[in-house]
Amino acid sequence: MPDQLAALPDPALDQQVRDTLRIVEVREPRNDAEMLSGWRGPNGTRGAMRMPVWELTEPLPVDLCLEVEIHLQDTDEIYSGLPIVVLKNTTRFGYCSPRDTGAFLGDREEVVPLRIVLKPSRGQALSNLKVTEYYNGPPITSEVLQARIDRFDDTEENANP
Repeated sequence: MPDQLAALPDPALDQQVRDTLRIVEVREPRNDAEMLSGWRGPNGTRGAMRMPVWELTEPLPVDLCLEVEIHLQDTDEIYSGLPIVVLKNTTRFGYCSPRDTGAFLGDREEVVPLRIVLKPSRGQALSNLKVTEYYNGPPITSEVLQARIDRFDDTEENANP
């Protein structure tokens, strides 16, 4: 059965999507809003995680409906990320967030080299009633980027009120 929502193959559209969809790392957050996720664990541990961000810099003539994969460089591990959906003629930005933060974090600390792979998704297109025609070109893979995981120990701070 043909995919009625998929845009027809078009090299010019592929290039336009690649030129306007940026994936970059957050090197030094300017404020707490640029920290993706914070947590508090047992025994006074806490932490924060910064992941690469994506941004659509100009509106596109098609909807973007993308599955996100986070590929770790030092291993063959692949983590599923939260999907990206941007309706045509709009712009947005967000984090390349893992679906399961706990699994992604594990006992990792500090810098985590990774690549972000974005794959057009018919499932995401069908999940949004506002999607009328989605980009269905080849997957988009970022350059090697870095996530940052910081873990802190509050036990001394909590002992001295």
